[in-house]
Amino acid sequence: MTETSSDALVRRIERLERENRRFKRKGAAIVLGIVAVLLMGQTVPKSRTIEAEKFVLKDKRGKVRAVLGEGGA
Repeated sequence: MTETSSDALVRRIERLERENRRFKRKGAAIVLGIVAVLLMGQTVPKSRTIEAEKFVLKDKRGKVRAVLGEGGA
């Protein structure tokens, strides 16, 4: 028994639709993965530590009130 060309065409279209759905799911998963990685990099650091070699404390007028650091100058 031979299948008609319309039966073969229906099977091909169904196969293509399945492949298209898989492709869309994989693409969505990849996009979500990339977004998740980018959002993880945007988190606020938990520690409130500030690091510097020198701290200068100035008042509202810009006059230096204190300096904390190594060495002179």
